[in-house]
Amino acid sequence: MQLLPAPALLPFIRHYLFIRHSFESVQKLRLFSDGSTGLVFSFNSLLQDDRGDLLPASFVYGQIREYKTVYTSGITNLIIVVFQPYGMSSLLGIPASELSNQIVELDLILGAASRDLYHQLSESSSIETSQHQLNQFFETLLERVTDHPQPLVTAATQWIMQRNGCFTARELMQFTGYEQRQLERKFKEVIGVSPQKMGSIVRLHHFLKQVQQPPYKHGMTTAVYEAGYYDQAHLIREFRKLTGLTPSRYLKQQNRLAVNFLPSPD
Repeated sequence: MQLLPAPALLPFIRHYLFIRHSFESVQKLRLFSDGSTGLVFSFNSLLQDDRGDLLPASFVYGQIREYKTVYTSGITNLIIVVFQPYGMSSLLGIPASELSNQIVELDLILGAASRDLYHQLSESSSIETSQHQLNQFFETLLERVTDHPQPLVTAATQWIMQRNGCFTARELMQFTGYEQRQLERKFKEVIGVSPQKMGSIVRLHHFLKQVQQPPYKHGMTTAVYEAGYYDQAHLIREFRKLTGLTPSRYLKQQNRLAVNFLPSPD
């Protein structure tokens, strides 16, 4: 289930994602980028990384440069704060480049306040109560924020999303008035990836949204071209690079926990 944050938090947070699922045995999960960073609270059983090490009960993850594998078993109960692409670096005061492709225990960033929030969420009686607790926490954090999202990066990211990830470097330079190297430096500092990488992620997710609509469910050729891919080979190459799967294998998986988080078919 997805719930929106309080209005004042929307420039920083896309939504709160609540996942609860019971697995009878150890389950391998695939996570790939949706262009956002996130904060994860894990209750009941903890997630494990691909080396078998337990992940912290609460952690932040930066931009995912390539897909990741995690494992779970039993009752999986997660609350994920999905940030705007430029939101976490401003809200937590950490350059996005430092968290790129990293998982960091939340306690190391926010200390006792994060432990208190985790305890509140673990005792919460409903999803709506958890939403309220998250809003209160981040609104308090927002009062101390001095580094709001950079207007240039915010505007450029929204422009990329409006174009569904389809643009050239020259078009982006014309829109912003900045040279490509300057834009790449600002994007990596605030978002954690280059504009071109963000575009490829946005384009892939636009394709996924399109291909699951009624007009395309029985054939995706039209959706391939409408999403800005040259042909199906181009789509498959880009899809594998970001997800490790082919589009057909992804679409056959019915038990997705989220658009970019699903049981691995491997």
